[in-house]
Amino acid sequence: MRIIFLIFSLFISIGLSFAYGGEQSSWRTEIYENPYFSVGYDIRSELLTGYLAALRTAPGETNECKLFFKGEGYSKRKISISIADATSRQSPSNRVIGQLEIKSNNFKLTVNKSQLPGDCDWVLPFVGYPAVEEKNGQIIVTISPTVQGDWRAVGVVEAKKAYFHQAPDETTVQKSYLVSGDILHIYDETPGWYFVKFKGRKKEVVGWVKVRDTIQF
Repeated sequence: MRIIFLIFSLFISIGLSFAYGGEQSSWRTEIYENPYFSVGYDIRSELLTGYLAALRTAPGETNECKLFFKGEGYSKRKISISIADATSRQSPSNRVIGQLEIKSNNFKLTVNKSQLPGDCDWVLPFVGYPAVEEKNGQIIVTISPTVQGDWRAVGVVEAKKAYFHQAPDETTVQKSYLVSGDILHIYDETPGWYFVKFKGRKKEVVGWVKVRDTIQF
């Protein structure tokens, strides 16, 4: 009986590894893509966090849409999500206003256009088909991310400036900092601090940032 139980447990473990991709169940597109899309999944809590950024460029002008979203139940493959404006320093709403559907490594984000925060209701449609579709009052963003990683979550800076620290300690502050709306890939956490990586176009910055400097639902 013990042997049967162990074999059964092994099959379950293998099944979970295939279903979730093991510990590496987080994805993003390349940083230069428009729209840019990133999700982080914590296999222990089944919490999925994500970020979507879209740009509209014109001579002498750039308009941005930056969304931060969050939902639970990754294994269900269809998640109700709440969304925050990643450029606003106002407290985000916990209202469920969208849905994220996962099929293999393909992600489909659906939100009512009238519920999109900031300038997203017109910046996102500008990106256009095939990534973004406007249909029956809904904005549908379909993305197949190409970069897989082992970050646990995606975070967004809420403070005007979020400084990097060498360690989770006020006295280890560095010169490098991020600004409101910047995305963070979170790899570890200790009370009051996130260990993060920020990948820019030219380099990657690694260190600790204060949790209070990020968007919290």
